Amino acid sequence: MGRFVSRLLRPVVNLRRILDQPSIRDKPGFVCTYLRLKLKHFFLVHLFKRRISSERFLGFRAHFFDYSSFLLLFEEIFIHQPHYFQTDMQRPFILDCGANIGMATLYFKYLYPKARIIAFEPYQPTFALLARNVRENGLEDVELVDKALAASSGKLPFFAGG
Repeated sequence: MGRFVSRLLRPVVNLRRILDQPSIRDKPGFVCTYLRLKLKHFFLVHLFKRRISSERFLGFRAHFFDYSSFLLLFEEIFIHQPHYFQTDMQRPFILDCGANIGMATLYFKYLYPKARIIAFEPYQPTFALLARNVRENGLEDVELVDKALAASSGKLPFFAGG
């Protein structure tokens, strides 16, 4: 019962968070985007079992493996904003270490369109989506590196979750 209530209240909590975030410029547009993504997920993906592999949001198009993972990334990165930082620099230099499909890279470009970003992603299927998302969104000053970062050089075991 607690998990059901938590899942039911999550969109309400996220809507409140959107309204409280100073970094979100167009709050009504952002709220509409979030509600559209949630409704699409519920009706098309959950109820009708449609497989959706790309989505338009906030002026971007993202390609992904599955819609549920995309929506979780959107909520985590764009709403909860763990990567948010404030700077007066017009062109900050950002390292996206473990870029996955590029949602954080898109978020950084949403915040700082002129930012210079180096995005690292070692897993080839995910790197291919990252490259596609950067290319198809016409992101400038984004360098992609298909390698992992670690405290030491050499070969290390790599686990690709799933």
